[in-house]
Formats: sequence, structure tokens, C-alpha cells
Amino acid sequence: MLFADNNITSKFFLSLFITSNVDLPIDPVEPIIVALIGIMFNSQIFGAEIRRNEQIDAGKILGLKDVVFLNYPDGYLEPTLDVRKDISKQIRIHKPQILITTNPNRTLTGENYIGHPDHFAAGEAALSAVYPSARDHLTFPELDQEGLEPHKVREVLIIGHDDPNIWFDITDSIDTAEKGLLAHKSQLGQEAADRTRERKSEIGKLYGVKYAEHFKGFVIR
Repeated sequence: MLFADNNITSKFFLSLFITSNVDLPIDPVEPIIVALIGIMFNSQIFGAEIRRNEQIDAGKILGLKDVVFLNYPDGYLEPTLDVRKDISKQIRIHKPQILITTNPNRTLTGENYIGHPDHFAAGEAALSAVYPSARDHLTFPELDQEGLEPHKVREVLIIGHDDPNIWFDITDSIDTAEKGLLAHKSQLGQEAADRTRERKSEIGKLYGVKYAEHFKGFVIR
């Protein structure tokens, strides 16, 4: 399982995956987070090293096998060929069956958040890496020369889509997810964790459970 983007929803779903037997359409492999954005932060106050260490700490709390940093600066990410190549390379290295990423489109369905351009860029680059760049020999042949064979991701889960079609009960794992979230001390505090828990509760009500997460899922042919 590979997460393209360091996202709150990814943490809540990842904690579910690690701590319980999730009934997924396919058998998952060990989880990897590929943190494209929100890591190399340009502020004079909160440097890149702080963000990097916080992500590593969060990964330890969640039980991650690895955290990979692609080192693109926060606030400047674009879905360029270089970004797509970097994600394609990680897909070929780790060979995930499932990839979770952000919605590449600005939905404007809420009332107080219009979305972050880095998240849209990460989603677009990740989806373009899944299909076709990571799965064929025609795109980025230099990866073939590095000995990285093409790999087909079998399923994609989109965070923040306005038409979700797959959901998961995260009630038993939400406490672990919150601890991972709070590891990002330079960005988030208990108030943000409480708001996130409230959102997961609202999603849970849609499916008759205490806390839930949902996605737009695609099985790639």
C-alpha cells in the first residue's frame, strides 16, 4: 500500500489497516508513505528538518515500514513530469497493490476550506504515475535501465472525492491515528485533532458506525 501525499485521511486509514483486519477488495502489501508535500517547509520558523522528523515520528506511531521523502518544497508542487517520474519510481520499487492519494480536483463542497494547490498537484501526479507511467515501458525508459520493472497498481483510493463509493469503519483505530496526527507538533494541536475526529464521526453516521472514512475507489484494469 502506498500513500502519495502526507494527508490526515491517509493517517486515519493507515492506522485502520495496521491495527485491524480490513476487508479490502485485494490483498494489501506492507504500507509505505511517499510524502510529496508538507515536508520541505520553507518557513524560517518551521524548517524542513522539523517537518521531516515529525513525519518519521508519526510513521513510528502508526507502524510504518518506511517513509520516503521526495523533497519538493511546500507550496510549490506542480504535477510535472519530474514529480510523476519520482512517484513512478517509488511504485516500481515498492510494487503496491493499493495507492491512496488526494483528489486532483477542487470540489468546493465545504464552506470554510477551498483546498491546497499542493494536494491537487500531488493527486494529479500520482494518478498519472499509476496510469500509465509506472505500468509500461514506454514512459521513463531510464527507469527500466535502472532495473526497475513496470508495475501495475490494482486499486486507487481518492481522498476528498464528492462521490465516495467505498468506506471503512475506523472506530477501533482512531485513537492511534490521532496520536500520529498529533506528532506533527509544528502544524497541528488538539483542536485540529478534535475537528478531524468530529468529521470522521459525521462520516460514520452515514454508514451506521461511530467513526468511518470513505473514498472514491477505482480498480485499474
